[in-house]
Amino acid sequence: MMNTDEKLRPADLVPMGLARPGQYAISSTPAGALGEKVAKPEYWLRVKPWSLSALLVAVAALVAAVAMRVVLAELGMSLYFATFLPAILITALLAGVPAAAFTTLSSVVIVWWAFIPPAFEFAPLTRGELHAITLFVLSTALLIWFGHLFRTGLRMRKQGAAA
Repeated sequence: MMNTDEKLRPADLVPMGLARPGQYAISSTPAGALGEKVAKPEYWLRVKPWSLSALLVAVAALVAAVAMRVVLAELGMSLYFATFLPAILITALLAGVPAAAFTTLSSVVIVWWAFIPPAFEFAPLTRGELHAITLFVLSTALLIWFGHLFRTGLRMRKQGAAA
């Protein structure tokens, strides 16, 4: 057994379930209240689709994606839609399908106007740009569907826990 005066060494901290007498077990799960709160369905389902808060989540994600896209443009990267995919996934998970669809359509318009040359005007799109937009919309449809499945599963879990 270890005395309380002794300092813990890294060898004394072992994963949960592997601790022997005289060693302290550690866990990879967070011990704080946030870890317990994030795992609950109420945390993820607190923003209702079609609400003002869902619209604010969508706009915030859109602003963050545009800001990151501007930084990438300054660095010379021409990945038109790269920063918008994570923003749409986060919006779908937090705010639901309508907000994610709004973010998708807004992203297409913003990229077309601000990032596809000539910048800051709606010029006719080339075949390659149309293909990029089509691929982006199809990809975001999958992300939105995943977000919908996630929220539906959480809702079912919440209803199952209540019953």
